[in-house]
Amino acid sequence: MNDLRTPLHYTNKHHRLGIYKFSNKSIIFTETK
Repeated sequence: MNDLRTPLHYTNKHHRLGIYKFSNKSIIFTETK
């Protein structure tokens, strides 16, 4: 899970849309679980 936090901040500058989609998926997965 630590690997997810590091690239999140770095990728946020380059791929804000990609991060949003990825984060949204993570939230849905967590809520479903």
